[in-house]
Amino acid sequence: MLTGGAIGIGLPMATGAAVACPDRKVITLQADGSGMYTLQALWTQARENLDCLTVILAYRSYATLHGEMTNVGVKEPCRNARRMLDLEEPYLDWTHLARGMGIGRAHG
Repeated sequence: MLTGGAIGIGLPMATGAAVACPDRKVITLQADGSGMYTLQALWTQARENLDCLTVILAYRSYATLHGEMTNVGVKEPCRNARRMLDLEEPYLDWTHLARGMGIGRAHG
């Protein structure tokens, strides 16, 4: 079963939708782990002044990758594997990340 085929696609898809339909607001629900793959889409949204609202779901984990480990038969990942799949340290401050990309109205 393929579960991670769309990792990181939410932010760029929202950007494309906003470019294609500039008269409509685009609302995106994006998990934090997946969003880290394509964070730069926020910069494009700001640069192009696109009407996008992004809601980050802060799971603090690459949750899809946890599922992929299970799919390949890993019952209990070792400490190092678990550490590579979590987003606890350092803390991802999405408000500051968005502001750093030029999103002026970002808030947590």
